Amino acid sequence: MRLRPLPVGATPRLQLAHRTAADGTYDLYPITGHRPEVGIVDTSATCGTCGESVPLRLSSAEWVRARRHHQLLVGVTVYLTAVAAGALFLTQDVRYDWGGVPGVLGCLVAVLVLIGAGSYFSESREEDGVVSLDPAHTLREPGDRHDYADSDGGNYEAGL
Repeated sequence: MRLRPLPVGATPRLQLAHRTAADGTYDLYPITGHRPEVGIVDTSATCGTCGESVPLRLSSAEWVRARRHHQLLVGVTVYLTAVAAGALFLTQDVRYDWGGVPGVLGCLVAVLVLIGAGSYFSESREEDGVVSLDPAHTLREPGDRHDYADSDGGNYEAGL
């Protein structure tokens, strides 16, 4: 697991993806537009498969770093709150008819919140500051050309 944030380059790391076959493969194209100096701009990239101009929203490197920092702070705050809540539930002297059920449920909620905070933390390191405004074209990591299908051959992506 990579703990350091991914670098923020002059161009986005993510690539424009066009689904090409029913088996879930994608053609990928680098986004060549440069980031603005400050803020967010609307731009476009041409899909190499269909030739369409795909609208994109591209953020400056400064904005991406600020967003990552914000997400990290939120994730750490949620994480520490969940740890404190779990510790509080474990140390309570529960004298209800339910026995230890409130403490167990409290710990279960704390664990689920910790898992969510970990996921949020992971996403904060991968924020790239580019969004596709066209639902027909997605953004994917370089080399990520396939969908992940279950054992029955079904597809996990919504609407497919």
